[in-house]
Amino acid sequence: MGFEVRARWASELTRVSGHLAEGLATRAGRPRDDVRVRIFVGAVMGVITAAVEPLLEDPSREWSGLLPTSLPAIDEALGYLEQGLPL
Repeated sequence: MGFEVRARWASELTRVSGHLAEGLATRAGRPRDDVRVRIFVGAVMGVITAAVEPLLEDPSREWSGLLPTSLPAIDEALGYLEQGLPL
């Protein structure tokens, strides 16, 4: 993956994390910058990133089909997080 794509990916992760933190904080009745909100969002975004990264590294991957093909991996990653990340 090229530098420009990685930079865009990081920018989008930051943007999405902010939206997720805002919604979660509102729902939980906490401030957006609450450490627990930030840690939760970081964990969720981390497992999603780890799940999707192999798909991004595949040079034959069609970007237009990334989201539908990544949903099973994201679902599995979130399930693993829900289990407490047992090794």
